[in-house]
Amino acid sequence: MNSAAWFKFSVWLAVFYIGLLILSITFGQYYAKLMLPYYRWSLRLITTDFQLTNLSLLSREGQSQFVANFQVRRPRVIQGTLIPAGRQFNSSTLVGHALQHPILIFSPLLAWWMLTRRSLLRLLLGGVCALLCVELLDLPFVLIGSIEDLILVNVNTALPADSALVGWMNFLNGGGRMGLCLFAAASLLLYHPWPTRPRNQSKAKKPN
Repeated sequence: MNSAAWFKFSVWLAVFYIGLLILSITFGQYYAKLMLPYYRWSLRLITTDFQLTNLSLLSREGQSQFVANFQVRRPRVIQGTLIPAGRQFNSSTLVGHALQHPILIFSPLLAWWMLTRRSLLRLLLGGVCALLCVELLDLPFVLIGSIEDLILVNVNTALPADSALVGWMNFLNGGGRMGLCLFAAASLLLYHPWPTRPRNQSKAKKPN
């Protein structure tokens, strides 16, 4: 792809990014409500130590948040400290974190389509699948990881450093979710390469 094409791609990328950002600000609550059943299913799928009792949307200090309530499934003993079954915990994360996913995934996909004009349906379907995978790897693990972090810190402040779950949560909150989104979008674009001009197999004959 030449420099002119890259410039056009960058312009369209900025246009779609701003457009999707405006949509997320305007209709973000609807997206969050739409994703609630998926998050509930994800949390029940990935957690073994905690049982989800409630997941809802709340507004705190003018910011919309996902708030999850859990209880410990079975007794846990961590360095001699007993965490009894049934003990209640809650965690939360900003809705804005979830709104980053569709913006970062679909902006490059739509910008690429504007240049290639090919396989829009495949790009959109692939984008939805990538979005669900990123959502599964992000918000549910952040909600559970924050509880695990709280428990381990109360037992021993050094324990969270050895927890893969807490480490994954910190990676996501430190910019990893952006990397996941961009990796997902780039992986989809590998299957939609830039169209190349067909080369002439033979030169046109000059008229006599």
